[in-house]
Amino acid sequence: MAVLPLLWSLSLYHLGRWRTAPRRSRVLTAGWTCLALGATLGTPAVRRVVDALIGVNSVTALLVHLLGLTGTAALVEFVREMTGRARGRLSRRNLAALAAGAIVLTTAFALMPRPHGDIDLLTYSRSSWAGYTYWAVLSGYTAYGLLTIARICWIDGRHASPGPARTSLRLMRIATLLGAAYLLHRFGYVTARFAQWPLPDARLITGATQVLLAIMVLLFALAVIWPAHAEHRLKRAAARQADRIAPLWRLL
Repeated sequence: MAVLPLLWSLSLYHLGRWRTAPRRSRVLTAGWTCLALGATLGTPAVRRVVDALIGVNSVTALLVHLLGLTGTAALVEFVREMTGRARGRLSRRNLAALAAGAIVLTTAFALMPRPHGDIDLLTYSRSSWAGYTYWAVLSGYTAYGLLTIARICWIDGRHASPGPARTSLRLMRIATLLGAAYLLHRFGYVTARFAQWPLPDARLITGATQVLLAIMVLLFALAVIWPAHAEHRLKRAAARQADRIAPLWRLL
């Protein structure tokens, strides 16, 4: 996955500051770590090893999706913290939705037909109600997370003062729009396969899904990084200005 190095860089950078970091940074670190672990497990080489060790076909797909749900929940909590809505507490509705989604997802996975080897779970040819439920729940919780983030960003973004914070919220809004396109693409494909409609090559479908997901993650990462980057630039500019006037102070 193209964003894998970025996800691990963000995760390791924030993990190194875990003890002294504020609460919202720890929440964000948990999200980046879940997404990085999920992306790592999704690589073919790691997927084959984990499936062989556990002895369950496509079990890595379930682990990837559970980590994705947890990462989405962490991003929702981060946005709540960033905009002052959390007030030091986790959202009970978010936690309840995450727990329910994880239980239904695991149950559906146990009941659905699962491919082996390098066949992608999304493009597996056999369809069932359990399989459709699996993808509906996965897409549904992701949609819930994106809608929550989008709503907060749209409401708070209108009142944010010009600067890095407003830019960050705008980038998140764009990311949620791409997320909506990603979900429509994925859920539409699952519905078409379940209804046995004619479809293009599975590799084309999977490729488009991965591109949309990668761009969405990159935009979210940029939105999170932007305020800190802007603050660093201001500090560097102030330091350069202080260096320029240092000779004047020495003359005085």
